[in-house]
Amino acid sequence: MNDPLLDPDLLDALASYRQATGMRLISMKQGIRAAFRLLQDQQMLCLLADRVIGDTRGAVEVPFCDGVRPVPTGPATFAMATGAPVVVGYITLNPERPPRYLLEFEPPLIPGARGDEERLRLTRRITDRLAAAVRDHPDEWYVFQPQWVTRDRATS
Repeated sequence: MNDPLLDPDLLDALASYRQATGMRLISMKQGIRAAFRLLQDQQMLCLLADRVIGDTRGAVEVPFCDGVRPVPTGPATFAMATGAPVVVGYITLNPERPPRYLLEFEPPLIPGARGDEERLRLTRRITDRLAAAVRDHPDEWYVFQPQWVTRDRATS
């Protein structure tokens, strides 16, 4: 699972845009404690779950649309550690405008018992919901880097 790094200027632009929309960004350097504090303060914590960023040790390859894709297990691990539900959400264009965008949320996924089997099960459930959203809106999903594994390579 090789992860080509994103262009630093693109990352800076994305971070600036996100902060301008009112998001508080927590970098990996700030660590897990900042994420825990958000939950303790009854804030919503959004974690990327459709692609691996940086180190691939915490990733698994799972079926995704018509291929296989490495995805992070961090959201499932964090949910299992805190007991917080995972709510898969995504933004789509509103064909009837206004508003221009719709924020859609799936029903919560409640983490089960701890362990590797549960982490994989919950990760797959998260990914299945994301893949369904991509299938419904393929022209609205872009992850800025290739990470597809063909089914032929995954099964060989």
